[in-house]
Amino acid sequence: MNRTFAPLAICCLVAFSAESQAQTPTIVYANNSAVKYERNVDISAPASGLISELTIEEGNHVVKGDVMVNLDQRIAKAEYEVAIQESIAAKKQADDNSNILYANKVSEVANAEYENYLELLRKAATTAAELRRKKLEAEKSKLSIRVAELEQAKNIASALVTNEKVKAAEVQLALRKITAPFDGEVAHVFLKQDAWAKEGDKILTLVAMEELRVEGNAAEGLEVVAPHELLGAPVTIEVIVAKDKPPVIIESTIGFVNPVQQITGVKVWAKVKNQMVNGQWILREGMSATMKIKVGGAKAAIPAASN
Repeated sequence: MNRTFAPLAICCLVAFSAESQAQTPTIVYANNSAVKYERNVDISAPASGLISELTIEEGNHVVKGDVMVNLDQRIAKAEYEVAIQESIAAKKQADDNSNILYANKVSEVANAEYENYLELLRKAATTAAELRRKKLEAEKSKLSIRVAELEQAKNIASALVTNEKVKAAEVQLALRKITAPFDGEVAHVFLKQDAWAKEGDKILTLVAMEELRVEGNAAEGLEVVAPHELLGAPVTIEVIVAKDKPPVIIESTIGFVNPVQQITGVKVWAKVKNQMVNGQWILREGMSATMKIKVGGAKAAIPAASN
């Protein structure tokens, strides 16, 4: 009895062991990892001008849409008002069709006179030369209608141009008000209030603190795991916030695997949510971290090469 079931028990044990091994996740380590800002933007002056108001300081938290810097707007406002008045005048001129109406009336009178002189010529009460003059006047009056229509079309086009000038003036005015493009923290201020900023000069640096990324070079464990298997894999991240404090442990997933693999490994990163304690963010760029990537499940079979 025992001899009969022994081979079966061994086979079951081997199968169970193989299944357990297949389900055990493989760990890939990225030891020399670091915290990076997901969004780290230098805010530059979009136009030249005097910094008339600086509403922020280094360390201030801003919300998307908050006004951070105002450049002197006096010239831009004046140009905007001029553009508005030009647009109003151009629209009135484009809407005025009195020249066309007048040209039509003149044409009606000239045609009527020509018809009268045609009747007078039949009665021998006028000359052919006078009739030709009246015909020329009638034809001229018809052309004056076309001239009036072309003039109005030109006025309409001019009105459209002045509308675009108003939009351009609005843009120039808006460029002198610098708002926060996203929620973040002011990391550095390069220019102070009342300083002159040239177009393109850096005024401040804004960083997003709520979501960051941890970047590392995955190496240990890649001998048994293909790089493409890392994408979307769960990862446990340990961030060193201080030498004498326990690391901050965060669970995330790998969001990027570099398509170029180096000899030392492959670059990967994962997005992480920051944590706030006593009104201060815990994670900051430059902090050291370790990434432990779990690649689980059975490995996909590699197709045999065809002859």
